Amino acid sequence: MDLTRLRKHTERLREVRDAARAAGVDVVINARVDVYLHDKDGEHRLAEALRRARAYRAAGADCVYPILAGDEPTIRALVDGVDGPVNILARPGAPGLDKLAALGVARISFGGGLHRLVMHALGGALGKIADNADRTRADSPRYRRAVPGAQRHTPAGTWPRNSAR
Repeated sequence: MDLTRLRKHTERLREVRDAARAAGVDVVINARVDVYLHDKDGEHRLAEALRRARAYRAAGADCVYPILAGDEPTIRALVDGVDGPVNILARPGAPGLDKLAALGVARISFGGGLHRLVMHALGGALGKIADNADRTRADSPRYRRAVPGAQRHTPAGTWPRNSAR
């Protein structure tokens, strides 16, 4: 398992907390617990995640984020076993938002999943626009039917132009 040594990680968390206090900056430290990310099949994962989460909280973390912990019994054990807020990643296969709240999860993250979903949808839409460019031109009958008043705002055969062009 390729995890940062616990002592090194907790020292780093203390340094961040101390620096924030010294600067008068109120920060929230959400300490990521990567046990489930690096050790996908190990039987000791829960014990190690709890050990790390407790140490991170003691070092100044406001909440802990055992990324990829996703089944109900594990989440409940983490919430019950950590003296502080637990952050869970919402993702396919994990309990829904209502269930996570019922389990006592204090913070829910969406990671890059929403970004990937939006980028995929945008790519599909842009591909359709590129494939059908002739049918979406302002001078096409289809466009004029779909966009009432388009003829009033856009002269036939032209797109609105940016004045910088």
